[in-house]
Amino acid sequence: MMNLYYFELDFFCLLIILTLFVRVIQTVDMQNSQRILIALMASVMALCISDSLWVTLDFLLPLEMVGLKYAVDIVYYLLTGFVSYLWFLYSEYLQESSLATSKRQKLLGALPVTLFNILLLTTPWTHLLFYFDEQGHFQHGPLYILQSVVLFGYLVFTCVKAFIRAQNKSDYANRSKHLTIASFCIFPMVCGIWQVFFSESPVLSMGVTLALLQVYINLQNEKISIDPLTQLNNRNQLLRYLSSKMRSANPDKKLYLLMMDMDYFKKINDQYGHVEGDKALVRVASALKKVCSRYRSFVCRYGGDEFIIVLETSGEEKVRTLCTELNQVLADDNEAAGAPYYLHLSIGYALYTEQMKTIPDFIHKADQMLYEVKRARKA
Repeated sequence: MMNLYYFELDFFCLLIILTLFVRVIQTVDMQNSQRILIALMASVMALCISDSLWVTLDFLLPLEMVGLKYAVDIVYYLLTGFVSYLWFLYSEYLQESSLATSKRQKLLGALPVTLFNILLLTTPWTHLLFYFDEQGHFQHGPLYILQSVVLFGYLVFTCVKAFIRAQNKSDYANRSKHLTIASFCIFPMVCGIWQVFFSESPVLSMGVTLALLQVYINLQNEKISIDPLTQLNNRNQLLRYLSSKMRSANPDKKLYLLMMDMDYFKKINDQYGHVEGDKALVRVASALKKVCSRYRSFVCRYGGDEFIIVLETSGEEKVRTLCTELNQVLADDNEAAGAPYYLHLSIGYALYTEQMKTIPDFIHKADQMLYEVKRARKA
């Protein structure tokens, strides 16, 4: 009965991962991180199959077929180590670590699992990791704990590292990604520890499956980076872009953030309806694209009628010129469209300095100037 339950749970996990695997194959652009993820998913599927064979054949095979028992168990443990190392590699790649990009450091990173595999392949003769007693029952060897050390060591190392990076305020945009990486080890670790002590409990595959499902959901969320109405970048994309620029600012140029909103937008919605309000937002987005393409700047819809431009330029004069051009293009486009209302943007901007420790600090500085501009307009 237990064998059937074990098999059913592994089969269910296999179907879930296969579904994710097919979707990832169809959507990814085959960059290095995606290749690692695909290899990781394929390895977990193989682990699910091996897990079912392991528990089934260990109980069903007669004593004289101990060699086949060793083979099944060795394959299972090889796959657990391989899955752990692949997740380590994938996590480090997402964190832009040299442990995943440098060939030398990748070799060093693979050393623990390589040594474990050597011990594993020789264990039928050394009995250092495990062995089968005279009754054909599985027994732990003196170095069996190394299986847990290798399996969880990779996970703990990369997850603790990600958690520490998530607390780094200068990497604000990637905080969610780092927290996801940090939380990945929770399910596999809890389930893996349980299975180490209670090998009849089929929970390791379930833990890894839940973790992969969590990663896939996060990947899908990250892909949602375009505002559906204006087709501009959204706030998530802004945070990623700003995080990169603030970490590696161009020493030959100054980094500016321009924050703007539409004057009398509420009045347009109230008087002409929200459909016309949406048309006004699209018209603003069109003007932003025209002007910002000439300045090679980043533009996004921050929320509601608020927009943000990130610009690297030689000085403040260029920023003022951009602001003037933007409102001129917007006025011309609005007139050409025959809109029965006036469109104009109030714009505040800020120069990035090292005193701005976080992205919200940078945005707040531009927002303060925007507030002053709008207050002066109302005076």
